[in-house]
Amino acid sequence: MKRLLFATLLVLSACSQPAWKKPTFTISEIRPVRSSLSEPQLDLTLLVANPNDRGITAKGLAFDLKVDGRVIASSLPSETFTLTPQGDTRVTLRVKGKFTDLLPLLARLPEIREQGLSYELDGRVEDLNGLGALPFKKQGVWKPGPPAK
Repeated sequence: MKRLLFATLLVLSACSQPAWKKPTFTISEIRPVRSSLSEPQLDLTLLVANPNDRGITAKGLAFDLKVDGRVIASSLPSETFTLTPQGDTRVTLRVKGKFTDLLPLLARLPEIREQGLSYELDGRVEDLNGLGALPFKKQGVWKPGPPAK
């Protein structure tokens, strides 16, 4: 009898909760910040859209940035951040790559400025609202702004 009551309460509580939707991640900006021949670093700004009616707090975010199926950069540990309910939040992370992986992209810069750069993010959001990690994958095209004058 106790099991039936527990199961009924569990089903009723699940029905009263609105469906939770995964946030989406899009690259909005990439800026070089530190160059070295062995390990250049970039600031990569993600636009994170939260479709839920409540804020989401995460204790960190980690990802690999892939171009042409190859990892060209990986994020460094990030700070805690909170996503606005039913809105967009910009999250900037430092990423590091290898000069040998980034050099071919510099050679394609005119093409990338015109057509964009197809990318894939493969990562995870850490400790999402205290409930654990959320893996994510996102494919997209990043189009850089006009060159700085």
